Amino acid sequence: MLGHHPTMAIALAPGQPVERRMINGNVEENAVTADPIYTAIQSDPLDPAAAFAFVHTPHHGAVNLFTGTVRDHHAGESVSALHYDVHLLLAEQTFRSIAAEAVEQWPGLRIYIVHASGERLPGEISVIVAVSAAHRQESFAGCRYLIDQLKQRAPIWKEERYSDGRREWLPGHSLLAAERQVDPE
Repeated sequence: MLGHHPTMAIALAPGQPVERRMINGNVEENAVTADPIYTAIQSDPLDPAAAFAFVHTPHHGAVNLFTGTVRDHHAGESVSALHYDVHLLLAEQTFRSIAAEAVEQWPGLRIYIVHASGERLPGEISVIVAVSAAHRQESFAGCRYLIDQLKQRAPIWKEERYSDGRREWLPGHSLLAAERQVDPE
C-alpha cells in the first residue's frame, strides 16, 4: 500500500499507523507520519490541498491555512511577475528551526511550510503555511508565528518584474543574519 503526498510517495510498512477518513463518500487512507513537520522549497505550483491533507488529523479540531499570493501591484507600480531566489540549505534549516520553535511554544502542532522558488505570476501562490492543533487558539497563534518568522528570517529574496520591463530586487533578508541563526550541526 502506498500513502500519497504531493511531492513524495511513502511506502507503508506493515503495521504502520494509517488514518482512514471519509471524503466525498470515499474512504481515503493516509500515513500518519511520525514527524509532524513538513518543509520544502519548490519550483512547481504550490498546492493548498496538500498542505491541508498533511496537517489534518482527527486528533485536532482546528486547521489554519495561510497562502501568500503574488500581487499585480506594489508601491504604485504594475507588477508582471516576482522571481524568488532561495538559499536552499539555509532556507530548509530555517523553516525547520522556526517550526520546532512553534511546536515548543504550542505542543502538539502539525506544521506544513512550503515556499516557492523561481518565477510566480500575479495571483499565483508563493508560500503556504498550514497548522493544525487541538484548539483554534493554538492553531491561529502557531500559523501567525510561523509566517511572521518566515518573512523575517528565511533567506529568500524577491525580484519584482514590472509591466514596463524593469526589474528591481526588493530589500530582503540578510544572509549573514541567517547563517548566525542556523545551528551548523
